[in-house]
Amino acid sequence: MIGIRATLILMSGLLVFGLSPALPAAAETAPPPKPSVPTPATAEQAPDTFPEPTPRPAPAVASEDDSAEVSGTAPAADGEDVPAEAAEDAGAAAAPAETAATPTEPAATPTEPAAAPTEPAATPTEPAAAPAPVMTSPLVDPPLPVPRPITHLFEDGPFHVFVRIFKQESALELWYSRGGEFKLARTYPICAWSGSLGPKLREGDFQSPEGFYVVDRSQLKPNSDYHRAFNVGYPNAFDKAHDRTGSFLMVHGACASVGCYAMTDPAIEEIYGIVEKALIDGQPGIPVHIFPFRMTEKAFREHPGSQWIGFWRNLKQGYDIFEKTRIPPQASACGKRYGFGEPKSWCKPITGWQTARRAAKKPKFTGTIQRSNDR
Repeated sequence: MIGIRATLILMSGLLVFGLSPALPAAAETAPPPKPSVPTPATAEQAPDTFPEPTPRPAPAVASEDDSAEVSGTAPAADGEDVPAEAAEDAGAAAAPAETAATPTEPAATPTEPAAAPTEPAATPTEPAAAPAPVMTSPLVDPPLPVPRPITHLFEDGPFHVFVRIFKQESALELWYSRGGEFKLARTYPICAWSGSLGPKLREGDFQSPEGFYVVDRSQLKPNSDYHRAFNVGYPNAFDKAHDRTGSFLMVHGACASVGCYAMTDPAIEEIYGIVEKALIDGQPGIPVHIFPFRMTEKAFREHPGSQWIGFWRNLKQGYDIFEKTRIPPQASACGKRYGFGEPKSWCKPITGWQTARRAAKKPKFTGTIQRSNDR
């Protein structure tokens, strides 16, 4: 009996000593959940700190209902907002008074704030996904690159070049040949041209020309204010026969036009380089054919009442010859119409400036035979 009683006394003593430190331990374990309260605020800041490493303040409260979770305040009994940390400190201070009577309550109190962060923790997932397109857009949608150069097409010996321009389509075609038919090297978008469909009539009408022209080396302008340029040769013999005036009508860069055909600087850089090389390698003149549109019957039906139908039908004759043969026809001014093929004796060939100047200086045959006095 003595042994049993001693054993009971020893066990009760251990139980007492075991419970007495356990009560304050439960009270001390209440504060640790406090660090979990700022976790939602840190998650809220993640979208701001994602693009920049510098921390930023928490975003403004969206509504009063969310204030207890986002801004860290807890509603007081009298309707005023009290900081959540102060409310917890007050609860912790009051907890020891009730510890002896209800030791299990302080342990249950921190479980409520610990559960609160679970809702805000899910909130940052939506803002965090927003910056992703901003960060990756330069990789998904890069700026349009400059097209691959086509200079390799012109490296194996001499070649000839031909240029076609279409106003309505705002397109410039560059064709090339090493003998025989021409092949399309590239089509360039025209950045700007001025006026409307139809020929240029007079100086200062801000109209881009239409017709058949030839460019030679004297018409190149490498140091143009518009990056690179070549003069198309307006007015030609046909324009002069119609008393049309104008000057400095060019294909150039800088993407601005007051009567010219303006390209982007990268485009004119490539076009000019190829045109210049062809002339240096021996091509006497580069034909430049300028049309109001692609000369199909469907396109003509779209402009039934134009005053330029007759002029355009004349242009279509030269257009059709190239479409059929893939060789640019020799154009001439035959009175007030364009002629094509071998020029007649009464026609003036459309040439570049150098050829025109040489022809102007060439003495004309008067038909009188000079007899020599030498016997």
